[in-house]
Amino acid sequence: MMLIFTIVLAIFLSPSGAQQNTDTQKRDAALIARVQKLPVSQLDSTLPSLDFESWLKSHAGERATLEWEVNDCGEETGSPADRGREIPLCVEADAHMKDGRSITFMIAVEHSKSNADTRPVFFFGQLVAQHETISLRRLSELLPALVRTQPSAIIHR
Repeated sequence: MMLIFTIVLAIFLSPSGAQQNTDTQKRDAALIARVQKLPVSQLDSTLPSLDFESWLKSHAGERATLEWEVNDCGEETGSPADRGREIPLCVEADAHMKDGRSITFMIAVEHSKSNADTRPVFFFGQLVAQHETISLRRLSELLPALVRTQPSAIIHR
């Protein structure tokens, strides 16, 4: 049993595994930075040329917590059917607003087979509010969804 543990540990700590992890981290950081700086007008022509990160912060509020990650856009199933399939690579931005609502956007930036940069495109968006989840087909649908789900103010008399 100890031998198996040692072998598994050696594989994970091997220089090639460490190098691959470092390369992936560098790639992810570059892709996230690229999307953060991307003008939203390139993703939705009805929007201004403000960078994506600033645009998202302006809608989510200054006190929102933003999280960024690179993933498979939710497309990988883990089944043999994935072999040979072109799976996109997305930068996911999650904004957790102080009023409890959350915003998720996925921007497709690469394809798994070619690993070639592609023009970033809107892939998925949603706003999760207390009693509903709203799918967003375009970035410009976020503001009306935020207005519609705005928690009502408490009125003191």
